[in-house]
Amino acid sequence: MSRMTLDQSQQLDSIRALAAFAVLFGHTYQTLLLPTLNIWFTAVVLLSQFAVMAFFVLSGFLIGKSVCNNVSRNRYFDVGRFILDRALRLYPPLIAALMLMVVLGLLAQFCFPSASNSFLQIDGVGFVRSEFVVSFRDIWGALTFL
Repeated sequence: MSRMTLDQSQQLDSIRALAAFAVLFGHTYQTLLLPTLNIWFTAVVLLSQFAVMAFFVLSGFLIGKSVCNNVSRNRYFDVGRFILDRALRLYPPLIAALMLMVVLGLLAQFCFPSASNSFLQIDGVGFVRSEFVVSFRDIWGALTFL
């Protein structure tokens, strides 16, 4: 089994990061721009769907390669260590993002022109959401990856 070089791993991580940004752009477009700017809808949807597939394929490959490298180095696979390593890698940025969402939800009423958590409405335009709210259910779902 050949080992991946650091440069190869960083290149794949860079492609995965680009895919993640493309997905973020797709969600932003769908949530904020689509109601008022729908001329690029098909292109944005196709780009987002491709980016999601690329992200998951690359993630699966890199996780599989990590497991194989671990087994070849230690002669066994430590499931507990693998889960702990993944949790230590995923949860800090997730918790930081959730804390940011809660803070933004609390500040929205002071920053939005509506003086509430509600978005301003545009006649004839329907947005995906009508207000910026963060619920315990949403936070719990994110923490448990549901």
